[in-house]
Amino acid sequence: MATNSAPPSATAPRVLSTKNLQDNGLTLNRIQSTMAIVSGCIAGILGLTNWAGFVCFGALHVVANLMVFALLGGDLAQHFPTTVRGFLTSGIGGQAASFILFWTLFYALVHLY
Repeated sequence: MATNSAPPSATAPRVLSTKNLQDNGLTLNRIQSTMAIVSGCIAGILGLTNWAGFVCFGALHVVANLMVFALLGGDLAQHFPTTVRGFLTSGIGGQAASFILFWTLFYALVHLY
């Protein structure tokens, strides 16, 4: 009888629960939506225009995702079926509309009125 030197957990396939993956995705979406609104408010209050506002949005989006990544302990594969690059840039297009809405609203409230 041949023995396998690898422990059983190393050879067993990883099983992910679809319910947990959906919950993790919804939680990440809520965090990203909140960050888009907050970064829009910040960009509007600071009076950022043109590319500076979009750079603010992109930077804060990546920072928020890095904080979530740090809370996960760097073990992304256990919580999300994606790469680190995909995780850091996920949702940036979907949250852009909320960012622009709050960016223009707060810019108008602070600098125009």
